[in-house]
Amino acid sequence: MKRMLLTLAVLLLSSPILLAQEDGYEPGARTGLVVSRIDRNAYRDWESKKSGFDEGDTALYSVFEGDITPELFFCVSNVWLTDEPIDLYKDTGRPNSFNWLNMAYLRYDFPSNIYVQAGKGLLFAGSMENDEYDYDLNCERCSAIGDLCSSIWYNFPIYQWGVNVGWYTPDERTIISAQVATSPYGKKFFYKGMYSFGLEWRGEYGPIQNMWQISLVATERGKYTPLVSLGQSYSPSDNMKITLDVFNRVCDEYLHKGISAHGLVSWYPIPEKLEIEGKVGYEHTKDEVDFNYDSSEKSHDDEEEKAEAGSDVSPLNAWVVGGGLSWYPLRDSKDLRLHAYFSHNELSKRNSFSIGVTYYLKFYLSRK
Repeated sequence: MKRMLLTLAVLLLSSPILLAQEDGYEPGARTGLVVSRIDRNAYRDWESKKSGFDEGDTALYSVFEGDITPELFFCVSNVWLTDEPIDLYKDTGRPNSFNWLNMAYLRYDFPSNIYVQAGKGLLFAGSMENDEYDYDLNCERCSAIGDLCSSIWYNFPIYQWGVNVGWYTPDERTIISAQVATSPYGKKFFYKGMYSFGLEWRGEYGPIQNMWQISLVATERGKYTPLVSLGQSYSPSDNMKITLDVFNRVCDEYLHKGISAHGLVSWYPIPEKLEIEGKVGYEHTKDEVDFNYDSSEKSHDDEEEKAEAGSDVSPLNAWVVGGGLSWYPLRDSKDLRLHAYFSHNELSKRNSFSIGVTYYLKFYLSRK
């Protein structure tokens, strides 16, 4: 019954917006996007020998963005409904968890190619993997462990309040930015003066793109952990893209010194219609990690809790392997996506196979 109610709610909450839909889509106009995603996921936990079904990445999202003036841009991104909706709302005022408000910021561009952005946005951590919207990835951010993404993506609360200041070239191929933001390890925003300080270099040079980031993240008052995220992509042809994200940390709610590397190959044999992806990732740390620990009871201020977490705590050598495909069946439109993917995940200790449908409902808030 719970599964049926979630599916019906996602469909019903998004359907009234159909009345506001317009044909066509103009990048840069003030627009809205409502995304309904419904998945059915079959899994096999090889440690507990348990098999079953769950809702996978089923959720309802919205994005509103556009230009208020030629210099002032806004963005508000939300996730309204998942299989555990109470988890989205109970920690609204806490920076150490994900909630219903992903992003809400204003960006002002000065004539000298300098910009200032203020509000809730992405920390300079997580690289290209976190630069994608949640609804396009085959992961589940609200679960303890998902399927095809890194431990940083799963467990590190990437959306934080802060200020970015940056400079970009006139063609915007190079963007260099600095950031001051809240720390994901504070109990409240700016708790005890806990901040994150970051630098980012984004580049787009022909077939090569990069997103290099380094952040100093306050894990305790006066104690900072460096998190380095190096993202690189290469497009050998118009219908293929290879992406590699490398991190110097592994995350099970805590940041551990180690290595996390994830490679993704995207192939578009039928442009705008069919996308096939394959992914492989490896994570290693000599620290004791616990991906099954209940994060709702976890305190980052008490290291002893981790040591008492139980028999599942151990050093980590884990592989994540999987892939899938996405098909856009509508003519001259990518508003409807049918997708299927599989994964072998040694972080969650399970195999899974999921099928689903995503509907992207674009509409105008106003026209330019």
